[in-house]
Amino acid sequence: MRIPSTAVLVIVALTGSAQTTWAQRAVTFGGGASNYNLQGSTGTDWVVAVRAESPIRQYFIVEPSATFLRWRPAVGMKITYLIGELSFQAQGYVGRRFRPYIGSGLGVSTPTRNVPGGGQTFFTLHAAAGARLSVTRSLGIRAEFRARSIRPFSGRTYEVTLGIMQAQRGPN
Repeated sequence: MRIPSTAVLVIVALTGSAQTTWAQRAVTFGGGASNYNLQGSTGTDWVVAVRAESPIRQYFIVEPSATFLRWRPAVGMKITYLIGELSFQAQGYVGRRFRPYIGSGLGVSTPTRNVPGGGQTFFTLHAAAGARLSVTRSLGIRAEFRARSIRPFSGRTYEVTLGIMQAQRGPN
């Protein structure tokens, strides 16, 4: 399949309009819903996340994050997992305010209190796609879809989150 040269030029023009004001650190506080299939239990519950993005190049971001995820096992009470992750993202620039991105990463997941079979820490893998929208110079909105494998390939979550970004401007 060939992509017309006009389409390529339009994409380059849109993504090439990046400005140094985007090269800044930011913290996002977000929340949303998580659809899960963990240890034979399925359902949807809430998720809360704190993500700290830090640009390493104009189009690349490294992002540590902490996520709290609730789920209900087949038997027993709800369990809250604390998930620490590190993401690597590629980000585009559409105009001056809109930044779509894709990324992936890894982390660890552990229950936040003693539960039967608890005390275990599980390795996680994830893929994410979303967009950041600058509202002011220091505030923005972020929407993200994240697919995560907990205890790789034996459990999974799909999350949709919406958050508020607070930029921490550096010396630009």
